[in-house]
Amino acid sequence: MVVNGKSVAELQQGQFIGEMGFITDEVPLVDIVAIEPTRCMWWSKSKLQDFLKNNPELRASFQRSPGMDLSSRLQAAWTKG
Repeated sequence: MVVNGKSVAELQQGQFIGEMGFITDEVPLVDIVAIEPTRCMWWSKSKLQDFLKNNPELRASFQRSPGMDLSSRLQAAWTKG
């Protein structure tokens, strides 16, 4: 993760990106730069919201996972700071 040209965090396999925008509707404040070959999955926000609305059994698990990931990244950034 890069902010103002400075690397602030390194993501690991399976981590989410874009969760803050999904949660807050804000424009991203960081850039994600791949430093090795990378595969990712993405969904449009509206399609993901529709999917979660129609699958309530998955909604809580989905919402918890990016929240935990975001929390870990924030803690790492604060201790690195």
